[in-house]
Amino acid sequence: MTQASPVLSLVGVSLRWGKRWVVTGLNLQVEPGKILGFLGPNGSGKSTTLAAISSHKPVDEGEILIGGISAKEAPELYRQRLGYVPQDLAFYEELSARDNLLFFGRMYGLHGRALRERVMDALEFVQLVNQAERKPSSFSGGMQRRLNLACSLLHDPPLLLLDEPTVGLDVASREAIYDLLTNLRKRGRAIVLTTHLLEEAASLCDQIAILNQGKLMAHGSLEEVCAHLSPRGVGYFSADGRPALATKGPSLHKEETAPIESTQPVPRALARMIANLAAQGEAHRRAAAPHEAGTLGGLEKAA
Repeated sequence: MTQASPVLSLVGVSLRWGKRWVVTGLNLQVEPGKILGFLGPNGSGKSTTLAAISSHKPVDEGEILIGGISAKEAPELYRQRLGYVPQDLAFYEELSARDNLLFFGRMYGLHGRALRERVMDALEFVQLVNQAERKPSSFSGGMQRRLNLACSLLHDPPLLLLDEPTVGLDVASREAIYDLLTNLRKRGRAIVLTTHLLEEAASLCDQIAILNQGKLMAHGSLEEVCAHLSPRGVGYFSADGRPALATKGPSLHKEETAPIESTQPVPRALARMIANLAAQGEAHRRAAAPHEAGTLGGLEKAA
């Protein structure tokens, strides 16, 4: 089976603020229909990496490609290929939901019938058709997040970037966002998000990339990351779950064989995060696995 060409490629990417390097040597790829989740402590480089992918921050070393194009060689085409959903709400409260979408659609170069059709499609997708004439200042937090997402989809980009898309939402509103992202994945969108919610990463993401102090500690499926970075695994952590010296940080992709070396102790917060991620991964695995005879049958989530 032929492997799909990556929508997003990060090749040897290093980023700095002033004279300080905050991300070093990052190599990642995201294929169509896949969700990559960035995890890591505050200050690990997650949001900086997202800012660089969205072209809001220049790349100091290496290159970032969307569909084989970099922002340096074709900035307008590069930006047309991505939709960016910031953590802060990015719409105008004095405009209705429809007028916000019309405004952002024009910014993407849409006009006339094509613009009106895209706006209606976006409203239907995020289930805000009946609220289209209301101002978002009157919306619930979940509705505002859905409008935020709709604004990024008008130009039909193959790549979607989201910075903590469910921050501050209740469980029901988070589930609504998860359903929308799952639907976009089924439509072939490549999605990159940052999150502090381990359950979100475990249930939603096809790949997880763990950053610490600007370095990629591990990258792969939930099972791969948990196998390599759980307190019971090899490297990184001692058997009792306390931080140990991170002597090797393998990339879990076969094409990348050079380990990421570190002699710094792994912070306790990161050790706890990995232990909890491993627990979430085990719970997710058991929920997805067929139940043994004599146990209660699992309830399948409604489509």
